[in-house]
Amino acid sequence: MNSKKIFIYLSIISIIFISSCSNYRIYNLKEAKDIEIENHGLIYALPKTVLRVEVEATQTEFKPGPYASYASKYLGISNVPKKDSIAWFISDVQISTYPEPDPNQYYYIETNRFNQTDLLTLTETGLIVSLEGEAGKPASGSKTDLFLNQVFNQPIELTQLPVMDAQTERIDTTYRTIITDTSFLRIPVLRKQQVNKSLEEKAEEIANLILELREEKIALLIGDINEFPDGKALEIIINEFEKMEKQYLPLFTGTRTEQVLSAVYEFTPTINNQGSKNILLRFSPHKGILSNTDLSGNPVMVEVINRDFTRTFDDFKIHKDTLVEESKGLVYRVPDEAIVRVVNGSKVIATKKTSIAQYGKINILPKRLISKKGIKIDFYPETGGIKSIRKSE
Repeated sequence: MNSKKIFIYLSIISIIFISSCSNYRIYNLKEAKDIEIENHGLIYALPKTVLRVEVEATQTEFKPGPYASYASKYLGISNVPKKDSIAWFISDVQISTYPEPDPNQYYYIETNRFNQTDLLTLTETGLIVSLEGEAGKPASGSKTDLFLNQVFNQPIELTQLPVMDAQTERIDTTYRTIITDTSFLRIPVLRKQQVNKSLEEKAEEIANLILELREEKIALLIGDINEFPDGKALEIIINEFEKMEKQYLPLFTGTRTEQVLSAVYEFTPTINNQGSKNILLRFSPHKGILSNTDLSGNPVMVEVINRDFTRTFDDFKIHKDTLVEESKGLVYRVPDEAIVRVVNGSKVIATKKTSIAQYGKINILPKRLISKKGIKIDFYPETGGIKSIRKSE
């Protein structure tokens, strides 16, 4: 055998060896029990999309002022509520998504390569990020902790407001009878005493103070005073007048306080629940956010409408075998798009258009492509879709 033939044989052996070293076999773990595994390998997962819905509800509590009945008479403020009331309403809804591994989409990559450290890049939950390359820091599925969060606005304490004297001085006239030799004389006697003011008297006095504060503020603003303060002093005085008015006015108009409560819920779309309305929580205008089993509240529903853009994949697969001859390869996902709606009764209170991984279709990158030397493939870990296919630099 001459040297030329030896060189050809060695070249063929090298090509076969290099090809086999970069060869992959990929199986779904559900089918692995029926397949003979010959080499070690790595496991990756395709994601499914989980919806995260944060609902914010606000409670408004009203307490009437002690002088509410005199608001119209002394301040000209009409329609002032005179009874306590509590009302809840949904003030905000935020819809977001995060990925988590789909238990039906775990795959085993079998390879006879000795060094597999640079083969796959995964998230901490095993979602595929890249093959044969680095795609930056892997994104991790962030599972939501359910929580309740309450924020209170500080109410004005009416009992702590500075008020006028609760008593007033009253002068009563009495008569003393003096007996003389010829007649009886009635002599008037003035007597001072401290008596409690009536509710209306207190209301009138506070109302006069409020009106006086307003008059003084207007006089300052239009310059109708003898000594006009400079700019900074004027600002301080006006702010003090407004602060005092805000302290006294609730005695007539009442106080309104708010309590904000947020609750987070999770919902996983499936083929079975698509297009249907599913109870997320229950809500009551009197009690606020309730669990979905509390029948005293009205149901708040979540609805996921699959837009089914990938339905053409099914038509393609019917006659795919007549177009291409494809061997096993790397499994990835083409996600579909959906519209998420949160509905309270007949009213849509939130909507979001988003990608849903599990509504999409599974596809395969041929083995002959991923086995090529220097090919690097990046994926979107949120959906399992392909981000890029490139050659290494």
